[in-house]
Amino acid sequence: MTKLFTSKIIGGIGSTLIVISPFISVLGIITGLSGIILLLIALKNFSDFYNNKEIFQKFLIGLLIGIAGSILGIVVQGGEKFNLAEIYYNKNYWKLNLILGFLVMYISTILACYFYKESLYSLFKSTNHKLFDTTGKILFYSAILVIVFGLGGVGLLIGWTLLAISFFTFKS
Repeated sequence: MTKLFTSKIIGGIGSTLIVISPFISVLGIITGLSGIILLLIALKNFSDFYNNKEIFQKFLIGLLIGIAGSILGIVVQGGEKFNLAEIYYNKNYWKLNLILGFLVMYISTILACYFYKESLYSLFKSTNHKLFDTTGKILFYSAILVIVFGLGGVGLLIGWTLLAISFFTFKS
């Protein structure tokens, strides 16, 4: 087995774990983290094989933006310790904190998916496997559509599923 074949299997399994993680109660976090780690390993291997550092670096940047935005959004929504709205609303600050926290997470999700799209576009350019480019676009546009009644959430689920399919159908 070649390193490229192994990487495509690791990437497919990692993407699949990311897809199923929201549906597993207690083990969902471990499953999701395992999927992210496997996906990062696969992208690093593809990046090294094709001598295209953007494949790994852009995905990593997106991942870090997503993590930082989620943490900041949760802190802002927490309210008690990080109270931006108290200045304006005295004791009714929790509503503004919820909105601000959501906006922080929403914007960071869009930025993260933009970098995922760029990473997958670089992977498409290196592999000539069009499904990687399509997956990146679906992830990005779905992140924008999250605000529209969860439509984007379904799109993100489809995007991560399509990423698994992209890896498994890639001819190494």
